[in-house]
Amino acid sequence: MYADKGYTQLKLYNSFKPEWVGPTVAHAHKKGLKVGGHVPAFMRAADVLEAGFDEIHHINQVMLNFFVKPKDDTRTLLRFYLVGDNAHRINLDSPEARSFVSQLVKRQTVVDPTLSTFEGSFKQRQGQLNPSYHDIAENLPPQFARSLRRNSMDVNNSNAKRFSASYDKMLALVAKMHQAGVPLVAGTDDFPGLMYPRELALYVKAGIPPGEVLRMATVGSAKVAGMAHDVGAIEVGQRADLILVSGDPTRDINAVRRVQLVIRDGVMLDPAHIWRAHGITPFAAMPPLQRP
Repeated sequence: MYADKGYTQLKLYNSFKPEWVGPTVAHAHKKGLKVGGHVPAFMRAADVLEAGFDEIHHINQVMLNFFVKPKDDTRTLLRFYLVGDNAHRINLDSPEARSFVSQLVKRQTVVDPTLSTFEGSFKQRQGQLNPSYHDIAENLPPQFARSLRRNSMDVNNSNAKRFSASYDKMLALVAKMHQAGVPLVAGTDDFPGLMYPRELALYVKAGIPPGEVLRMATVGSAKVAGMAHDVGAIEVGQRADLILVSGDPTRDINAVRRVQLVIRDGVMLDPAHIWRAHGITPFAAMPPLQRP
């Protein structure tokens, strides 16, 4: 269960028994809780929509809806290999796919894709660098960078092309959902400070304009969390942090990684100093400041 300033969510995982889902969701809603998480094994995403899920986490859980079979045990790595082997052949303009996306829109079910989690899983061969870290590997401590050359999935000569095409289809599904009006939030199952900028960049790669991605990560997320009255926008009466970046993220989304200065709750923070304290080479330098 997750709670933050009045937003409380009950999260279910693949191992949750299907017969428990309906009663659990109904009871949670009576208590004022949101319900989300993984699609339990032996269910499809369409089933948890019918059961009343408010959120679905991870794009593979959504994509499985189109080909998972009743006896497929997605508590195992099958939840990844099924996607890698089959997602590339899904027609996202088919009546089935359009109907499912329409249900997400109708119910305003929130989807947290965590695309960066799967970029390495489906595109990285053993010994090669995780592509999500390609642009920042030189900034990282050597011992950490070495760990980025391992993949829990076996990407090899026989499946690499298929897996890569399936990952690209997941990006296309995210774009379709966004265009249709499915509420998307940007999260990551990886190291947040390092991977969140890549997560946003992958939405842009999928075809969502940078400005819309920034809105998704700020105003959109605040609305989902029930905090839009307090944070998420620059308006009178709202709390706001000042984040100075090098570049224009509305044109180059990668600029969100190059944070030069943060002022939070009246305290000025130097991101470069914080990165160095963690053994990481800063991505941007703090600008020169003048006292009034």
